[in-house]
Amino acid sequence: MKLLFFEWNSWQSRDMECALRDIPEIEYKSASYEFKNADSDEHFIECFTAILSEGSYDKVFSINFWPLVSEVCKRFSIPYISWSYDCPLNLTDLSILDNEVNTVYVFDYMQAKSLSDAGHTRVFHMPLAASPYKMSFADTPSDAAAQSPASSAGYACDVSFIGRLYAGDYDYMLSPLSPEMKGKINHIVSKQFDVYGDYMIPRMLDSELMSTLNAEYAKASGETYSVNNRQMEFLLASEVTRRERLSALTLITKKHPVNLYSNENVTNIPNLRCKGVAGYYSDMPFIFNMSRINLNISLKAIQTGIPLRVMDILSCGGFVLSNYQEEMEAYFKPGKEIVLYESISELPELIDYYLTHEEERAAIAKAGSLKALNEFGLTDSLRKILI
Repeated sequence: MKLLFFEWNSWQSRDMECALRDIPEIEYKSASYEFKNADSDEHFIECFTAILSEGSYDKVFSINFWPLVSEVCKRFSIPYISWSYDCPLNLTDLSILDNEVNTVYVFDYMQAKSLSDAGHTRVFHMPLAASPYKMSFADTPSDAAAQSPASSAGYACDVSFIGRLYAGDYDYMLSPLSPEMKGKINHIVSKQFDVYGDYMIPRMLDSELMSTLNAEYAKASGETYSVNNRQMEFLLASEVTRRERLSALTLITKKHPVNLYSNENVTNIPNLRCKGVAGYYSDMPFIFNMSRINLNISLKAIQTGIPLRVMDILSCGGFVLSNYQEEMEAYFKPGKEIVLYESISELPELIDYYLTHEEERAAIAKAGSLKALNEFGLTDSLRKILI
């Protein structure tokens, strides 16, 4: 099979290329592009049309779904396969999912189900993969990577977390609203906070609330601004995630220092060591491998799925301490291959326990890594979706 891998400087891109090289049935070439506007880019359409015209490709594959890739593939009747690590899919118009050339894989079962139930029948569930190549990339960092903020700071620590804190948008978006509406929105956020296994935000954003909300936005903007349910849902899910991550870090650091790798700096939490942004290939594998406990505090919009962060930790032989996710419990043995918490208040006790039970901690990390690489290995997963 002759495959075109559309690459856009994504996470996992180097892993994907290694895996594709290890599948003898596939002959692949890659093409890269950075969109200025993912929905409208005439230069991309011209360039990608020329590539497909010259290549005689059987299929096109990308990490995450790209509407313009789908549109050009449709013109050529070339099957377009995508596999997304974003949740929810970052699309302004979901109808593009229905192009007849598409096969769209998402890692969150409930996202796949809700899209399929809404009539988008070309969307399917596929858990993300563990990569056996991660540590080999880490062994040979580039000169540029060696200069990244995290690499000079040292990786070994008891507890670490890599991720965004989602600061900023929530207060700005609520600023033009009435006190009553702000109270309703904050109530939704408070109800969802520290609740795992029940994603309430979409059903709490009912039609009456959205109608009143948009009436207030229209009044404040002179009829020029409105939001849809998907936009508001992501805003609230991000705010819940921000509060959960800050609450967890505040609670843990009362007893244990935590290394935080993020693009946001936090100055008001003692014992929180802000290390800057971690390079995905230059720093992250070392961090996951050398942290005794790696935290996963999932973006709230991920309803059931296993985030890429967790698969990457396991790829690097790291120990995972994560919030409860239905698919983590389904695919891994809690307490044997991965450790799950159901409330932020449990975190200090769990961390105390595993920092003082080294053999058990190491055994769980090893078992989780073996399970991920054996049952969710990247090469086998690519075979399933591409061949």
